[in-house]
Amino acid sequence: MIYKLIGKVEDIFADTLGVLCKDIGYTVHVSQKTMAQVQKNIAVTLYIEHLFRQDSSQVLVGFLQAAEQECFRQLMSVQGVGLRSALSILSLYDAGQVLSLVVAQDVKSLSRADGIGKKTAERILLELKNKFKNMPTIAYSGSINTDALDALEVLGFSKSDSLKYIQDAPDDLPVEQLIQHVLKRIGASGQNISTLKM
Repeated sequence: MIYKLIGKVEDIFADTLGVLCKDIGYTVHVSQKTMAQVQKNIAVTLYIEHLFRQDSSQVLVGFLQAAEQECFRQLMSVQGVGLRSALSILSLYDAGQVLSLVVAQDVKSLSRADGIGKKTAERILLELKNKFKNMPTIAYSGSINTDALDALEVLGFSKSDSLKYIQDAPDDLPVEQLIQHVLKRIGASGQNISTLKM
């Protein structure tokens, strides 16, 4: 199983990258957001989701951030959502925005992604929202946005670390901005999902 690639972007195609790592070239599927952030002949580090298909073929999907990778996993866990649909959503929205859409149950916005109809959007939002609800709750003192806290846990961040960054956010931030604030703070601290999971 490949979990990370560190190499050079040798080719950029419509929806894949050709990444050269120590004389071996890998074809990696990425979102359009990721595509816009890489350059040919420039070094890149990609978190990899290594998928095995029913026809025995293998596919590598790459992400610049661990949070985006975990969001992809959550989307793929929804019945009827495949590789193209999940990457279509992540081409339009980043991980924090996807979580905010789930919290708000915003069918209209999610349906803007290519290939995502109203019924699929409703199923995605419902199933991911139910994951939030099924998480064990922890009592915290003070006024804490539990929707944002639970959404961040879905991405693999521990409640204790998420709580630390939520508490230092400006008061009365909307859920989407609060999630974005925490993701930026976690990124700035150099932490990732592997170190934040409980």
